[in-house]
Amino acid sequence: MKFLKISMPILAGIIGAGMCLIQAQTAWADRIIKKDLDHDGLSDQLLIYNDAGVIQRVETDADHDGHAERVQIYREGRLVRLEQDTDSNGKTDCIDYIKNQKRICQKKFGPRGNPVQVTFFTDKGMISQIKKDTTGNGQFDTRYYFKDEKLVSCEKDTNGNGRTDVWTSFKNQVPAIQKQDKNEDGIMDYFAAFDQNGHIQVIREDTDKNGKIDYIRYFRNSEQYRTERDTDHDGFFESVSFIKNHLIVKTKIDKNKDGRPDIIIFFDRNRKKKKLEWDSDFDGYFETTQIYDDPEWTMIVCQDTNADKITDIRSFYKGQVLMRRELDDNSDGKIDG
Repeated sequence: MKFLKISMPILAGIIGAGMCLIQAQTAWADRIIKKDLDHDGLSDQLLIYNDAGVIQRVETDADHDGHAERVQIYREGRLVRLEQDTDSNGKTDCIDYIKNQKRICQKKFGPRGNPVQVTFFTDKGMISQIKKDTTGNGQFDTRYYFKDEKLVSCEKDTNGNGRTDVWTSFKNQVPAIQKQDKNEDGIMDYFAAFDQNGHIQVIREDTDKNGKIDYIRYFRNSEQYRTERDTDHDGFFESVSFIKNHLIVKTKIDKNKDGRPDIIIFFDRNRKKKKLEWDSDFDGYFETTQIYDDPEWTMIVCQDTNADKITDIRSFYKGQVLMRRELDDNSDGKIDG
């Protein structure tokens, strides 16, 4: 959101200089006055008048490259436009439009001469709106809205089809809420909330575009730490995952939707499942544990059939084949002989 700033005193000076020049005592037959602003013996400014002695334009070539990087254009003696070549490449890349001695609009142009940013100003000279072409395709895809020169909202067209699909509101000039219509069906399917510092806190999404939120992501210091999923789209979030260092470390699943997890899955650093705990009878006690990170066995299944916190059956698998089973029928903590 960069724009070329011209302070009001400078702008007033430009306008005043133009008005004073009308009164200059000179031979108007020539209609051009040359000036040496830096007193190096070379003229670096041309003042051009009409036959009536009214200023028409002022061209300034401060670097003496033969190209005026600054052109002031007047109408009836009043400054109406200021054209600038800010990068000294010989092409105008910024134009300010002035009315009643106040800048009302500024346009900035890209390398191909196409407008890439337009800034609008209030009667008090404050920014009211900026629209930008961020992709260089000739379409203004982003619009910023201001109040008292503070950013209050932004609209974006992310796919270049000419329709806004992202809306962001700001508080204290940092993002507060963002909404998106990803499939452009007229129904919002993405909602993001930010903290007072503009860091993302939570994202709620309708991933299957049925009008219901089914995926929620939570963030702390802009880093994701928890997700919730409604996999069957009934409004109940039965799957909760916990994230650390951008990796899921644990997932809890509530299959019978009683508010208590029935399955807990643990993951290693390689995103592989290392352990699963299962409450198959939904009584709140995890009587089955499946271990996947044993170096010898593909899976070891431990079962506590009487819920006394002592494993009664331990089964060892290689691939899908049961290779070994250990029993403790009397629950003494020892393998039966």
